[in-house]
Amino acid sequence: MKALKHWQPRYAHNMILEALVIAFLIQVPSHSAEQEAAMEDRTSRLERPPIRRELDEFTNLLPVEGLDGWTTVGGRAQFVREGDLLRGLDSGSRNTFLMSDRVFGDFILEGEVMIESGNSGWQIRSHLAQAGDLKSRLRGYQIEVDPSARGWSGGLYDEGRRGWIHPMTAETDAPSPFNRAGWNHYRIEAIGPRIRAWVNGTACADVVDLADLSGSIALQVHSGDCRVQWRNLVITELGQSRYTDRRSWEKCSRTESSEGTVHDPVKLENIALSGGEDAQVRSLHVHEGLSVRIPYQASDETVLKITLTAEGRPDVAVSIGDSETVLKSAKKSRLPVLAPGAGMTELGDEWRELFLDLESSRLVLVDEGLLQSRMEGVLENCSNPIDLRISCVRGELLLGQPMVLERIQTENGGNESKAP
Repeated sequence: MKALKHWQPRYAHNMILEALVIAFLIQVPSHSAEQEAAMEDRTSRLERPPIRRELDEFTNLLPVEGLDGWTTVGGRAQFVREGDLLRGLDSGSRNTFLMSDRVFGDFILEGEVMIESGNSGWQIRSHLAQAGDLKSRLRGYQIEVDPSARGWSGGLYDEGRRGWIHPMTAETDAPSPFNRAGWNHYRIEAIGPRIRAWVNGTACADVVDLADLSGSIALQVHSGDCRVQWRNLVITELGQSRYTDRRSWEKCSRTESSEGTVHDPVKLENIALSGGEDAQVRSLHVHEGLSVRIPYQASDETVLKITLTAEGRPDVAVSIGDSETVLKSAKKSRLPVLAPGAGMTELGDEWRELFLDLESSRLVLVDEGLLQSRMEGVLENCSNPIDLRISCVRGELLLGQPMVLERIQTENGGNESKAP
C-alpha cells in the first residue's frame, strides 16, 4: 500500500453524491384464495409498515386552481386542470414532465393516478440535466406507473441516468396491485437515503440510494400516445437530510500510571490504525435511523471489523476483508441486492468508502458499492445512543472523517424553496 494520505472532505453542497443502490425484493400479494393464504404469512414476516401511517400535517401538492409554481419541461404534452383533476395528454416523441419549481428533501407523498393509455410515473428528487433549460432532460428517481402485462407499477427507475433500479422482476409470479381500469393510490416515502413505495396498500420498491437527497417532484406524460389523470395529491414535508462532518473519531491510546493502565481518548478527523487498534464514534442517535459514510484507505491484507454497541443490548459485529466472516455474520432475511449500474464513483487516491445504514432494525453495510452484509432484527426498538467502533484486525487502516446523516429543518416545512 502506498503512503496513506490525509483525508479532505469532498462533499460540497452543490455536488451530486456518489450513487450506490440497494434494492429490496418484496413479494406482491396475490388475489386467488390459495395464493392469498400463502401470502398472508409471508406478508406478516416481510412487509414493513409505512414510517408514518397518517398524514397529520399534509398540504396539497398543487394549488387550488391553475398550476402556479409548476413548469412543463421536456416534451410538448399538455397539462390541464379540470376541477380537482389534473390531466396529462399526448407527449409526442419526448417524455414530458410537470415539474415543481420548489425543491423537496424528505417527505411522504400520496395521491391517485388513472391511466387510459401509455405509461407514466412519479418523479422525485429530480433535476434538469442543464439547469434552466426547460427542454433538457429531467434526471432522477421515478416511481413507475405501468399498466402493461409486466406489472412493474411501484418499481423504481432512474430517469435519464442508470435506468431500472428496482424493476419488480422478483414479483412477476404474483398479480400486480395496479388497477388498469380505475384509480390507483400511491404512497411514496423519501426519507434520508431510503425510498419506499406502495401501490393500493401493497409494498413495492424499497431502496437505499445516495445519488440524490433532494430535488423537484414531477408528474410524467410518457412519449407516444399517453393519457393520464391525477387527483388528491397531498404531501407531508419532513425536513432535509444531509451528511455532515460534525463528528470525529476517538482513539483510545494506552498509558501507564501509578494506578495502572489508563485509556486516553484522542479525538481526530483522520485516524491511522494498525493491527489490534480501534477507533470509535460515540453516542450516535437512532430514533430516526442511523446512516454513516466512512472514507478509508487500507493495505491489501487489511481485515477490519465494525461493531455497534448500545447499553443493554448485545454487540452487533460485521467484518470486511474476511469473506467467511462476512457471510457468517449476515442473517437470512429479505435480502437486498445491489442493482446493476449503481454507478458508485471512485474516490481516487486509493480512498474507498464504507456506507452503513440502520433503519427499522435492518442493517445494511456496503463497501465501494458492493454489498457486504445485510441483517434483520438489529438493535430492534433501541432508544439508547449507539457507539460505532471500527477495529483494524490485521494490516493497516486509515479512516477519514465520518459523515453522519442529519435532518435539518429549514424554511417551507423543511425544504428548499427553488429548483436550480
